[in-house]
Amino acid sequence: MDFRSFAQKRANYYDIIFVSRPHNFENTYNIIKLYFPNAKIIYDAEALFSTREILKARVEGIHLSDQQIKDLQMKEINLINKADLITTVSENEKKIISKMSGQNNIFILGHPISVQEKISGFSSRKDILFVGDSLQMGTK
Repeated sequence: MDFRSFAQKRANYYDIIFVSRPHNFENTYNIIKLYFPNAKIIYDAEALFSTREILKARVEGIHLSDQQIKDLQMKEINLINKADLITTVSENEKKIISKMSGQNNIFILGHPISVQEKISGFSSRKDILFVGDSLQMGTK
């Protein structure tokens, strides 16, 4: 989809725009501000992607300097600070985002789950295959 063309055709149509994932926010922010200047932007921080990237590097044996870690975190926080409202999935993520960004316009949009009394043992967990986004994992 050509987001710029879409936005141009629908200019000023939306009052609220909900954006998820940092790369989407980074790629669409200027277009959103140009074609929907009065719209409120809600950024779905979900979970901090910089934290994932730092842990991924650690698991892959890649050493990141303190400055590289700070740069990853600040890149994401700079995006977060452009939003009118931020959503995340947990109280812990909310606290981290608030501490790093100084924002207090953060709300938890979690997934309600009923608590199970008894959890099945590992051997009974079978017949499930989860396939994630292979592009994010660096494979094709």
